[in-house]
Amino acid sequence: LDDVLASRGIKARPTLAEMLNMIAASLTFNNLSIEDGFDAFDDDGDGQISPNDLQAAVRQLQLDMNEEDVRRVHIVMDSQKSGFVSRSDWAGKVGSADGQAVLKSRGVDVETPSEGVSTAGTSVGVASSLDTVAATLAYNKLSADKGYDAFDVDEDGKV
Repeated sequence: LDDVLASRGIKARPTLAEMLNMIAASLTFNNLSIEDGFDAFDDDGDGQISPNDLQAAVRQLQLDMNEEDVRRVHIVMDSQKSGFVSRSDWAGKVGSADGQAVLKSRGVDVETPSEGVSTAGTSVGVASSLDTVAATLAYNKLSADKGYDAFDVDEDGKV
């Protein structure tokens, strides 16, 4: 079905598993644990994730999910049907998702230092920051020049 839709220029919506994998990938990419990810997605800090919390986080992270996708994910994650995702539901669903597969499909290897980035003679913090920038470029499929342009938001030629 995906091939037929693609041949007609229609992009198939991601499956629930793919959407949970995207959420898990965003946590891994941002070096967040499952618990820290819950806190990050709990936009209003009330200890539970509402549909609005989830929508805000998805929008902020620019995940490939529309409002209907977010609604579907929220319903699946809300095992108690309370209208909110609990910390335990979050841990169960996101913890079992495969974020690594999403990152690898986008050329991001979070386990090893990024290729092409020399960290010799730099502190661990700087090397880690360089790896994060390199991973961000790879994740977004940007060349170094396009990445520089993306970081140069005021377009003054300086970052």
